[in-house]
Amino acid sequence: MQQRLKRCVGGYDKTNGMRVIEYKLHPIDLCILRKIFNIAEGASDLAEADMIYCYDITIKQAKALQPYVEEILDLDRYDFVLECWEE
Repeated sequence: MQQRLKRCVGGYDKTNGMRVIEYKLHPIDLCILRKIFNIAEGASDLAEADMIYCYDITIKQAKALQPYVEEILDLDRYDFVLECWEE
């Protein structure tokens, strides 16, 4: 059985670092994510090339990701991270 990578945006409380929200990420091509996070397609680290690591989300990246998330990414309220796991 083939496993699939899933991605979401996790929101963390700015005061205590606790994960308090999870926003589903609508389907998005990996090449678009690489461009948003400035990851080279041919990165020698395969986990980086496939964007399996967690990535902190900046204001610029939040704006680029907003069309792929139902909820507003309010960086004044939460620290957001692009997260990935296998299902």
